[in-house]
Amino acid sequence: MEQITPKDLEFVCGGKKIRLNIRLVNRQGLTFGDIALIKSLHKKKAKLYKKMSSETEASKIKAYAKEAKDLEFLLQEAWGFPKDESFHPWYEVPHCTCAKLDNQDYRGTKYKSISSDCIVHSQGE
Repeated sequence: MEQITPKDLEFVCGGKKIRLNIRLVNRQGLTFGDIALIKSLHKKKAKLYKKMSSETEASKIKAYAKEAKDLEFLLQEAWGFPKDESFHPWYEVPHCTCAKLDNQDYRGTKYKSISSDCIVHSQGE
């Protein structure tokens, strides 16, 4: 079986150079196929965020946010983690005005800080 190297974990996504965590890859027992899937999902997410950034219609923005949530579940599955929405970086989607630092602190819990003027998440998400 071929050894996964740090070079295998590097890719460009949304104009940024990304490297997946090799310790986590090894701990989760990921294969080259798993890594390819994770890279592909990250690229889809970057493209979705780009489309979402240029959108102005609230209903379409909310639909894109739902797609982002679905991609996060697929990423969790690809990494071998349980599907758990409380670990999603939902507050990082374009147009979200919810408190970033508070929601980073709440990650992995049942709590969220939703801004009443957030066109993505207010009014029941």
